[in-house]
Amino acid sequence: MNLASMASNIGRRIYGLFARGVVTRVDNSTSRQTVQVTVHDGEVRDGVESWQPYGFASAPHEGAEHLIASVGGDQSHSVVICIDDRRYRLTSLNPGEVALYDDTGNNTITLKSDRIEVKGPMVVVVSNDVRLGSATAPYAVVEAGNPLCVCPMNPLSGHIMGSTVVKGD
Repeated sequence: MNLASMASNIGRRIYGLFARGVVTRVDNSTSRQTVQVTVHDGEVRDGVESWQPYGFASAPHEGAEHLIASVGGDQSHSVVICIDDRRYRLTSLNPGEVALYDDTGNNTITLKSDRIEVKGPMVVVVSNDVRLGSATAPYAVVEAGNPLCVCPMNPLSGHIMGSTVVKGD
């Protein structure tokens, strides 16, 4: 192999190292999500692993955009390293804020500089033990639809004192 062909081979590998395109199918039935994607000029790659950060999972819509990496420059060994969907992205965040959101924008968890906001038409907490506390408030206000419960707080621990049941729609 001469120097020109080696340089050409290296150039092709570097050119194909990263690409972007569109997600055309998602398979969540396996231990690692796989996707079918298009890259470059409509080239279709099927069964590509979609890597997600530990502790986070998503099921993107068809039409979402991706960034794909070819491991070692080998396009037959590609992994999707990021999927984004500008159609649903939250645009109301301030600098430093972080959010989890769905495609409707109605369900969000936002880490703000002074609080954590959980929003949704219904928030369900499934647990054997739910604790609400405040280090500064003498009571907690729990509002569930129509009923309003004002629960006494232990000033030393900041925990709700006693048992409280909120009934209602």
